[in-house]
Amino acid sequence: MKTKIAVKTVKDLRSPAQGEQFIWDEELACFGIKLTATRMTYIVQCRVNGKTVKHVVGKVGEMHPADARLKAAKALSELRSGINLNKEKSVKKVKALKLAEAYEKFKDARKFRPKTIEIYDAAINNYLGDWLDKPVINISKDMIQQRHKELSDPTKRAAIWKRCDDLKPDTKKSKGRPRSDEGQTLANQVMRTLRVTLNYAGLTNEDEDGKSILPENPVKRLSQTRSWNTEKRRQDVILDHQLKSWCQSVQKLDNPVLRDYLLFVLFTGLRKNEALQLEWDDLDTEGKTLTIPRERTKNKETHQLPLSDYLCDLLTERHQHRVVGNKYVFPGVQPGTHAVEPKRAIKAVVDKSGVKFFSHTLRRTFISTGERLDVSYLALKALLNHKSKSDVTASYVVTETERLREPMQKIADHLMKHMGITIVQEVGVELSAKDNPAAQ
Repeated sequence: MKTKIAVKTVKDLRSPAQGEQFIWDEELACFGIKLTATRMTYIVQCRVNGKTVKHVVGKVGEMHPADARLKAAKALSELRSGINLNKEKSVKKVKALKLAEAYEKFKDARKFRPKTIEIYDAAINNYLGDWLDKPVINISKDMIQQRHKELSDPTKRAAIWKRCDDLKPDTKKSKGRPRSDEGQTLANQVMRTLRVTLNYAGLTNEDEDGKSILPENPVKRLSQTRSWNTEKRRQDVILDHQLKSWCQSVQKLDNPVLRDYLLFVLFTGLRKNEALQLEWDDLDTEGKTLTIPRERTKNKETHQLPLSDYLCDLLTERHQHRVVGNKYVFPGVQPGTHAVEPKRAIKAVVDKSGVKFFSHTLRRTFISTGERLDVSYLALKALLNHKSKSDVTASYVVTETERLREPMQKIADHLMKHMGITIVQEVGVELSAKDNPAAQ
């Protein structure tokens, strides 16, 4: 449709219910108005270097038609001379993109778990907080290599942490300080977080040819120069001869919820949050199984485990002392909440038993016990709910929950033997491990 774009024309415009419409000006070729259901904009359209380019001049209602025509004429002159105004506009926008904005856009675009966001926030805010106001285009490879090197040094890392913490508002000050032994892993974690942030910024800021407007990700320098720190994977487990002392110390904890939580993780191999967030509805008492919904597993796949005799006993007693109105097996202090990782309880057990461990140590002990008992590789993967996509053979095998019952009980029997626990059953009545003298 062609007409003279004037005040009356603009006043009589009506947005289409769907799709888009164009009205072209009779006086200035290639100048027009684009109408959609949500907006009206002045545009120009012409070919630049063999490609059709639409460039927005301004919004209808915010510019007088005569001013829009003058601006359109200038834009058309530049476009016909080979200047791609859209690309220049994108480049200008990207040059102004600050790290803080890029990071927030990255987080908003992905559905991260709260714990993941907590880790990412700590990396960016605590160790790159002094870069948040920098345009990402100004973060150089040399800056990356220098910061990574500093973060690997305990003294320099503490200074960076303090500098970044001082920049935060009082409501966001950090609690505690970085550990002196975490440098190698922490430096890598910070740079990995920055890398994915800048990768996302590059993917979402492309020109019309699909090429990133941002330069090459500067974190790549660490790979090019082989500067990543070597990280040692934890291999700690509770050894057989340590289990009895550990168990006796756990049994002496004042808080029965935390006591049962530690025992439960050891006998299931669940990740700490999977266990802490376990609900009564996740348990099938008749089938003697527990099911972690995919929404609460790390790999987004439902995890079902059979319950050993010991776990059935533990959960039966826990149910007798459940908190009315709280859906969690391991309730928290506040009404309706679940318990949090019991760091103080773990420290108390370490101090009493002399056995150093963390929550994940229990998971590692569980599966290491299974490996020593010659539980099959596929069963071990199923017990841990590890993905099998990289293992072609494993991906073809469907392991039913009932087939895991024997190895699950086998692991439990071994742990109980070395912990000095027995379960006495008389006429269908089970004596709980708590009341079992052998466990004391």
